[in-house]
Amino acid sequence: METSADVSKGPFGSQLTIKHGGTIYSDDKNRVTGGGFVSKPFHPVGPTTVGGNLGYEHIPTGSGINIGASNTHKFGTDVGASANANIWQEGNSRLDVSGNYSRHYGGPGGTGKPNWGVGMSFRHQF
Repeated sequence: METSADVSKGPFGSQLTIKHGGTIYSDDKNRVTGGGFVSKPFHPVGPTTVGGNLGYEHIPTGSGINIGASNTHKFGTDVGASANANIWQEGNSRLDVSGNYSRHYGGPGGTGKPNWGVGMSFRHQF
């Protein structure tokens, strides 16, 4: 696990971000990762954002899933998930599928429509 702190200056002022995360569990076939963060703008002062994520990877196939969420006080919550899976592999060729979903809940603009997508990729290494 690793903890870091960063102060950055952007177009809307300075911001302090503290993160903590890393590998929660790992063996030769599986890896579980996770983390969390808190971010606070200052000069000018703004709302605090907190969030976290959790991920799983099946190491032999590279398949996995990730979920995460963040909440900015009085501005709502963003949630998201993504997954990828190897569905066929032979020699130097492989076929993968992937999908993602995200949505914003609450805040001044209200709950937004879901954003999602699916994809497929084929790779052959020569």
